[in-house]
Amino acid sequence: MFGILPAYPGENLMRFLKNTAWPCITIIVACVSWVLVNGDKVVDNFHAFQAWYGASKALEGIWNNSTEFDIDPPEWLTNQKDFVEVRITLKNSIVDGTITSGKLKRVFPYEYVLLTGKKRGFRDTIDAYAFDYILGKKIHFGSFMLSREGERLYVKADETAQKYFPKESFLLKVSEDAFPNLKADKSSDKESETNENPPIRGISRNHIDSN
Repeated sequence: MFGILPAYPGENLMRFLKNTAWPCITIIVACVSWVLVNGDKVVDNFHAFQAWYGASKALEGIWNNSTEFDIDPPEWLTNQKDFVEVRITLKNSIVDGTITSGKLKRVFPYEYVLLTGKKRGFRDTIDAYAFDYILGKKIHFGSFMLSREGERLYVKADETAQKYFPKESFLLKVSEDAFPNLKADKSSDKESETNENPPIRGISRNHIDSN
């Protein structure tokens, strides 16, 4: 006999505010208040996550394919034709290191060139490129993909880098410290930062002999 009375627009608005809007606003206010109260901890946790995300002790160190001190080297190591060595340090996903090869040292007057790049997130893979300064000008020696596969480091060189390095190399880690000859002096931040840089390079023996 009596039908359901239609809801007025004002009732719909109040129902929306009560059931949806106010709970959302309450949650947002609570989150903002928590961030304001715990702001320092949030920043510290973010920095800690950033450092963890961009680090990989498994990648850092010296990697090469030398068999000089290996009594029984695996076949995949002995089958490689050219010597390759990579030194890697990582901080906040950024690579700071060096790379060299037998061919590079035959055509370039130094023992190595510089290596930089970025680690991929949650993966032991680095996109890097080699460079150096010649007469004050930055020279690129090509790009690489470096990927850790178990105990091996796979190094793939692009077309430019293949002028100085093999197209593919498989390396073994020989040291956890990329630059063991550097003495870490923590007496001052300035000296500590200096110690993070690659060691002073020597002239390639091939160029000494050629002279």
